Amino acid sequence: MITVTTPNGRVGTHVLRSLLERGETVRVISHSSDRLSPTVREKCDVVVGSLDDAATLRRGFDGAETVFWCIPQSRPGNSWDDAHEYHDRFARAALAALTGSDTRVVAASAGRHGYDDQGIVSAFASVEDTINMSGVAVRHLRSAFFMENLLESIPTLASPGAVFLNGPGDIPLPMVCISDVAAKAVDCITDRSWRDQGHVAVHGPAHVSFDEMAVVLSEILEKPIKYVKVPDQALIDNLERVGFPNGFARAYARLLTKDALEAYAIEPRTLETTTPTTLSEWARSTLLPVFNASGQSGQENRV
Repeated sequence: MITVTTPNGRVGTHVLRSLLERGETVRVISHSSDRLSPTVREKCDVVVGSLDDAATLRRGFDGAETVFWCIPQSRPGNSWDDAHEYHDRFARAALAALTGSDTRVVAASAGRHGYDDQGIVSAFASVEDTINMSGVAVRHLRSAFFMENLLESIPTLASPGAVFLNGPGDIPLPMVCISDVAAKAVDCITDRSWRDQGHVAVHGPAHVSFDEMAVVLSEILEKPIKYVKVPDQALIDNLERVGFPNGFARAYARLLTKDALEAYAIEPRTLETTTPTTLSEWARSTLLPVFNASGQSGQENRV
């Protein structure tokens, strides 16, 4: 039996669907069980509770051969202002639930392990260390920049025809789509041969700069798109405007600085870390339909 956390999450949804399609026996742990589809509730054992509660995790992990572990995204308006504190709450609960267990874990993590950004990257590094302390067999999936992050730019892609972030536009970075991350997770989960602690980087098919990204999006959306680098504080202000606490906003801003982008070189690309879906393929299959459905495609481009 396999336990899936964050079954309604960006990665967890794909992991759960794939495991059920393979005929695996699955249990889910969900804080928002009312959001689970009738099919999931019919096919899966459901444990209701929070992932930062050790007692809930013990119930959910009990008897599981493997656990897919993912810390839920910090939602706008949450009560935690510090990225490390937020991630540590979940990691400590997992440590308590896993210690003494023979359950294997496949854990969603972040790339650039070893780079101290004093934010999300170093928070995930600490999470990895905490889970490793449990002694269980684990594979940490160190993902690159999610292509899906670009969905947040739908309004500005329409007008003024731009993506606004705080990172330099000319530094190539690995970009990966979430379905490829989930596929890598499922590969690790269904490979019953490993019993040690390790990690797998997930880099997507190629390194792409934000300037190159704009060229790809221009082709797919059939309109001129520019990448615009904004000051760190502008990104922080925008995140706070939509409800993120200041500590989280600052942590996210540090993900895309020049030093942070160059730190992807810590984990070199290999055949194992390379996944198939290109930015162009993802943009055509995922971004373009959302862009068109939003009604934004008909807006005037005022670049």
